Amino acid sequence: VNLTHLWLLFANGREGIVANFTRRLASVVGRIDNEHICCILTKQLNEELGNGDISKVHRKLFDLLILALEPYKPQSFDEKMLSPGHELSQRLEELYTDPNPYVGVGAAIVMEIRGKQIDEVMSKEFRTRTNVDRSSLLWLNLHEELEIGHAEEALELATIVGKGDGDNHAGQKGAEMTANALWNFFNGMY
Repeated sequence: VNLTHLWLLFANGREGIVANFTRRLASVVGRIDNEHICCILTKQLNEELGNGDISKVHRKLFDLLILALEPYKPQSFDEKMLSPGHELSQRLEELYTDPNPYVGVGAAIVMEIRGKQIDEVMSKEFRTRTNVDRSSLLWLNLHEELEIGHAEEALELATIVGKGDGDNHAGQKGAEMTANALWNFFNGMY
Protein backbone atom coordinates (compact mmCIF):
# COMPACT_ATOMS: atom_id res chain seq x y z
CA VAL A 1 0.00 0.00 0.00
CA ASN A 2 1.36 3.37 -0.98
CA LEU A 3 0.42 5.60 1.95
CA THR A 4 1.21 8.73 -0.04
CA HIS A 5 -1.44 7.68 -2.54
CA LEU A 6 -3.87 6.94 0.30
CA TRP A 7 -3.24 10.37 1.83
CA LEU A 8 -4.02 11.95 -1.53
CA LEU A 9 -7.17 9.84 -1.96
CA PHE A 10 -8.43 10.68 1.52
CA ALA A 11 -7.57 14.38 1.18
CA ASN A 12 -9.54 14.51 -2.05
CA GLY A 13 -12.37 12.53 -0.45
CA ARG A 14 -12.53 15.08 2.34
CA GLU A 15 -12.79 17.91 -0.18
CA GLY A 16 -15.28 16.12 -2.41
CA ILE A 17 -17.55 14.38 0.06
CA VAL A 18 -16.85 14.63 3.76
CA ALA A 19 -16.47 18.39 4.28
CA ASN A 20 -20.05 19.20 3.24
CA PHE A 21 -21.86 15.87 3.45
CA THR A 22 -24.03 16.59 6.49
CA ARG A 23 -25.13 19.98 5.17
CA ARG A 24 -26.03 18.47 1.81
CA LEU A 25 -27.96 15.59 3.34
CA ALA A 26 -29.78 18.00 5.67
CA SER A 27 -30.80 20.01 2.60
CA VAL A 28 -32.51 16.95 1.12
CA VAL A 29 -34.13 16.01 4.45
CA GLY A 30 -35.51 19.53 4.83
CA ARG A 31 -37.14 19.48 1.39
CA ILE A 32 -38.41 15.92 0.98
CA ASP A 33 -42.16 15.39 1.17
CA ASN A 34 -42.19 11.65 1.87
CA GLU A 35 -42.03 10.87 5.60
CA HIS A 36 -40.68 7.34 5.09
CA ILE A 37 -37.76 8.67 3.03
CA CYS A 38 -37.30 11.54 5.48
CA CYS A 39 -37.06 9.12 8.42
CA ILE A 40 -34.36 7.02 6.73
CA LEU A 41 -32.29 10.04 5.70
CA THR A 42 -32.72 11.70 9.10
CA LYS A 43 -31.40 8.56 10.82
CA GLN A 44 -28.36 8.62 8.55
CA LEU A 45 -27.85 12.34 9.14
CA ASN A 46 -28.02 11.82 12.90
CA GLU A 47 -25.40 9.08 12.69
CA GLU A 48 -23.14 11.33 10.57
CA LEU A 49 -23.47 13.93 13.32
CA GLY A 50 -22.34 11.47 15.99
CA ASN A 51 -25.85 10.92 17.36
CA GLY A 52 -25.56 14.29 19.05
CA ASP A 53 -22.04 13.75 20.44
CA ILE A 54 -19.73 16.38 18.93
CA SER A 55 -16.68 14.18 19.56
CA LYS A 56 -18.17 11.49 17.31
CA VAL A 57 -19.09 13.68 14.34
CA HIS A 58 -17.87 11.72 11.35
CA ARG A 59 -16.15 14.70 9.71
CA LYS A 60 -14.05 15.19 12.84
CA LEU A 61 -13.14 11.50 12.97
CA PHE A 62 -12.22 11.60 9.29
CA ASP A 63 -9.92 14.54 9.99
CA LEU A 64 -8.11 12.42 12.61
CA LEU A 65 -7.51 9.76 9.97
CA ILE A 66 -6.04 12.30 7.57
CA LEU A 67 -3.90 13.68 10.39
CA ALA A 68 -2.51 10.18 11.01
CA LEU A 69 -1.59 10.01 7.32
CA GLU A 70 0.01 13.48 7.36
CA PRO A 71 3.58 12.08 7.44
CA TYR A 72 2.83 10.54 4.04
CA LYS A 73 1.60 13.74 2.42
CA PRO A 74 3.41 14.18 -0.90
CA GLN A 75 6.51 16.32 -0.47
CA SER A 76 5.69 18.03 -3.75
CA PHE A 77 2.08 18.67 -2.73
CA ASP A 78 0.30 21.29 -4.79
CA GLU A 79 -3.34 22.41 -4.33
CA LYS A 80 -3.98 21.25 -7.90
CA MET A 81 -3.69 17.72 -6.53
CA LEU A 82 -7.06 18.32 -4.85
CA SER A 83 -8.77 19.10 -8.17
CA PRO A 84 -10.64 15.77 -8.33
CA GLY A 85 -12.08 16.46 -4.87
CA HIS A 86 -13.08 20.01 -5.74
CA GLU A 87 -14.77 18.86 -8.94
CA LEU A 88 -16.66 16.12 -7.09
CA SER A 89 -17.72 18.61 -4.43
CA GLN A 90 -19.14 20.96 -7.05
CA ARG A 91 -21.04 18.14 -8.72
CA LEU A 92 -22.46 16.78 -5.45
CA GLU A 93 -23.49 20.28 -4.41
CA GLU A 94 -25.54 20.59 -7.60
CA LEU A 95 -27.16 17.19 -7.08
CA TYR A 96 -28.00 17.49 -3.38
CA THR A 97 -29.36 21.01 -3.77
CA ASP A 98 -31.25 20.39 -7.02
CA PRO A 99 -34.69 22.05 -6.85
CA ASN A 100 -36.19 18.55 -7.01
CA PRO A 101 -35.11 16.86 -3.73
CA TYR A 102 -35.56 13.42 -5.28
CA VAL A 103 -32.40 14.09 -7.30
CA GLY A 104 -30.66 14.35 -3.91
CA VAL A 105 -32.33 11.12 -2.78
CA GLY A 106 -30.90 9.37 -5.85
CA ALA A 107 -27.49 10.84 -5.01
CA ALA A 108 -27.78 9.62 -1.41
CA ILE A 109 -28.64 6.10 -2.58
CA VAL A 110 -25.53 5.82 -4.73
CA MET A 111 -23.26 7.49 -2.17
CA GLU A 112 -24.23 4.97 0.51
CA ILE A 113 -23.78 1.94 -1.72
CA ARG A 114 -20.45 3.15 -3.10
CA GLY A 115 -19.44 4.22 0.39
CA LYS A 116 -19.92 0.69 1.65
CA GLN A 117 -17.82 -0.72 -1.18
CA ILE A 118 -15.01 1.78 -0.70
CA ASP A 119 -15.00 1.40 3.09
CA GLU A 120 -14.66 -2.38 2.79
CA VAL A 121 -11.63 -2.08 0.53
CA MET A 122 -10.00 0.67 2.60
CA SER A 123 -10.55 -1.16 5.89
CA LYS A 124 -8.90 -4.27 4.55
CA GLU A 125 -5.93 -2.28 3.24
CA PHE A 126 -5.42 -0.40 6.50
CA ARG A 127 -5.75 -3.48 8.69
CA THR A 128 -3.49 -5.76 6.73
CA ARG A 129 -0.95 -3.58 5.01
CA THR A 130 -0.22 -0.42 6.94
CA ASN A 131 1.44 0.61 10.15
CA VAL A 132 -0.96 3.52 10.76
CA ASP A 133 -1.90 3.94 14.42
CA ARG A 134 -5.10 1.92 14.94
CA SER A 135 -6.60 4.60 17.21
CA SER A 136 -6.73 6.98 14.24
CA LEU A 137 -8.90 4.51 12.32
CA LEU A 138 -12.04 5.20 14.39
CA TRP A 139 -13.79 6.81 11.40
CA LEU A 140 -12.99 3.84 9.19
CA ASN A 141 -14.08 1.30 11.82
CA LEU A 142 -17.29 3.19 12.52
CA HIS A 143 -18.10 3.70 8.86
CA GLU A 144 -17.38 0.11 8.01
CA GLU A 145 -20.16 -0.92 10.44
CA LEU A 146 -22.60 1.87 9.63
CA GLU A 147 -22.26 1.61 5.87
CA ILE A 148 -23.68 -1.90 5.92
CA GLY A 149 -26.90 -0.51 7.39
CA HIS A 150 -26.78 2.57 5.19
CA ALA A 151 -26.41 0.43 2.07
CA GLU A 152 -29.44 -1.62 3.13
CA GLU A 153 -31.33 1.63 3.76
CA ALA A 154 -30.26 2.85 0.32
CA LEU A 155 -31.90 -0.21 -1.20
CA GLU A 156 -35.02 0.52 0.83
CA LEU A 157 -34.99 4.10 -0.47
CA ALA A 158 -34.64 2.85 -4.03
CA THR A 159 -37.60 0.52 -3.52
CA ILE A 160 -39.75 3.33 -2.09
CA VAL A 161 -38.94 5.72 -4.92
CA GLY A 162 -39.18 2.96 -7.53
CA LYS A 163 -42.69 2.05 -6.40
CA GLY A 164 -43.83 5.57 -7.16
CA ASP A 165 -43.70 6.97 -3.62
CA GLY A 166 -41.67 9.87 -4.95
CA ASP A 167 -40.26 11.10 -8.22
CA ASN A 168 -38.68 7.99 -9.75
CA HIS A 169 -37.35 9.88 -12.78
CA ALA A 170 -35.57 12.48 -10.62
CA GLY A 171 -34.23 9.77 -8.29
CA GLN A 172 -32.83 7.86 -11.23
CA LYS A 173 -31.29 11.05 -12.63
CA GLY A 174 -29.59 11.77 -9.28
CA ALA A 175 -28.30 8.21 -9.01
CA GLU A 176 -26.88 8.13 -12.54
CA MET A 177 -25.28 11.56 -12.25
CA THR A 178 -23.72 10.65 -8.89
CA ALA A 179 -22.33 7.40 -10.28
CA ASN A 180 -20.80 9.38 -13.17
CA ALA A 181 -19.40 11.99 -10.78
CA LEU A 182 -17.72 9.27 -8.70
CA TRP A 183 -16.37 7.61 -11.84
CA ASN A 184 -14.91 10.95 -12.93
CA PHE A 185 -13.47 11.47 -9.44
CA PHE A 186 -11.57 8.18 -9.55
CA ASN A 187 -10.43 8.86 -13.09
CA GLY A 188 -9.15 12.23 -11.89
CA MET A 189 -7.36 10.56 -8.99
CA TYR A 190 -5.75 8.12 -11.39
